Amino acid sequence: MLPHCVVAGVAARLEKQRVAIYERLMSFTDPRVWFLCGSRFCYILHHLWHSAGVGGGAVTWDDYVQSRHAIVPI
Repeated sequence: MLPHCVVAGVAARLEKQRVAIYERLMSFTDPRVWFLCGSRFCYILHHLWHSAGVGGGAVTWDDYVQSRHAIVPI
């Protein structure tokens, strides 16, 4: 998964943008090992978008970290 997909996913505020990014991330089937596979990262984004980012709200790094911990414990 490319780093720019991570940034775009976290920064997406409009539902149209979120859907496009979500679908793109779910389409990654590359067998190489990434920091996070696309489908797993989609669950983190979904949690982030429906908690701190609900309604297109701005998110912080701490919001992302909380969503990451909720979905994929470190």
